[in-house]
Amino acid sequence: MVNWRIRQEWEEYDLQSSYADNPSMFSIRLNYGGVCTKFPGRKYIKGKMKYVDGIDSDLFSVHDMDEIMELLDCVEPGHTFMNTR
Repeated sequence: MVNWRIRQEWEEYDLQSSYADNPSMFSIRLNYGGVCTKFPGRKYIKGKMKYVDGIDSDLFSVHDMDEIMELLDCVEPGHTFMNTR
């Protein structure tokens, strides 16, 4: 069962009230469709950004991430990099 959703650019989302009673819920910011510049001073440029809300850390998996990437039309075999902070 999918419990997450991709937020529209114009849409506001109140994270505090949405997740106040759900400590396992979170949102992610995805940068996609861009390129990385060369070292030194590496930067990510010319990309798009979307937020995905309503993710349950107990249920979310790499398969959900694959589905999100397909929905954003950014699936290129062999060209997928995931970076976390």
